[in-house]
Amino acid sequence: MPVSLAGSVGRNGKNFPSDVRLIFSLFNKILPAPLAVGDQCSADLIQAIFDFQKSFLSSPDGLIDVGGATWRKLTAATGHGSVIPPLLLSFDDGPAPTAALHSILNTLDAAGIKAEFYVLGKEVDSFPSAAKEIVQRGHRVQNHSYSHPNLASAAEAVVHSELEKTQDSIRKATGITPTKIRPPFGAGGWPPYDPQLAKVAASLSLKIENWDIDTEDWKSPKGTMDPAKLRMIKKQLDQRSGGRPLNVLMHIQNETADDLGRFISQLKAWGYVFAAP
Repeated sequence: MPVSLAGSVGRNGKNFPSDVRLIFSLFNKILPAPLAVGDQCSADLIQAIFDFQKSFLSSPDGLIDVGGATWRKLTAATGHGSVIPPLLLSFDDGPAPTAALHSILNTLDAAGIKAEFYVLGKEVDSFPSAAKEIVQRGHRVQNHSYSHPNLASAAEAVVHSELEKTQDSIRKATGITPTKIRPPFGAGGWPPYDPQLAKVAASLSLKIENWDIDTEDWKSPKGTMDPAKLRMIKKQLDQRSGGRPLNVLMHIQNETADDLGRFISQLKAWGYVFAAP
């Protein structure tokens, strides 16, 4: 019987090698004799899942669904427990540079991760096919304003124009109407929200959505894999707990694209899994 690692690990029953290795690593924290780790589910891993389930399921099925009973029991037994929330990856700006965007999309596909992209209406108008590709790859496209101004200091008419024009640009390019707005710089996007931004967002049926974890990938040295940045990111993660997904902020840029595969591997090594938007 094959093991289905569903939910955020091996979404749709696909056993991505890195996700299977994560399950191996969790079991090897509690088993007296470690399993031989591989990229595919082994008979020993299947047996370990069945044996583990016998203590709390009347009908063990060998399935692990992130967020389900087996996952909760396994992460609790390994010391992770419910304090480790899933992560939602999000990317601001773009869809240019398009080469970086394509690289990011390819890396996400390989990892089986879906993300949110908060794009600029001006760039969508310049690169509509790139915006459409984000949607075609199964990700969410959201509103990040038209030209990246500070919306908290802008007049209400400007805020409305920035958001409405971006809604129109994204709808025209992708056929999708965004449901969220992330204001540039996060300005006005933390409770209590900027009153004008909140008013305009509500008029356009947009939820204001900022982030939980700031990778600061745009700061020099750009990217996510600088040791000092990784320590900073881990500190932010360690300060967060609970069941809701944590939103991890990155940007569409070459350095982030180059680092993304290794960054995802690092997050998994810390014990994190990924939520869909």
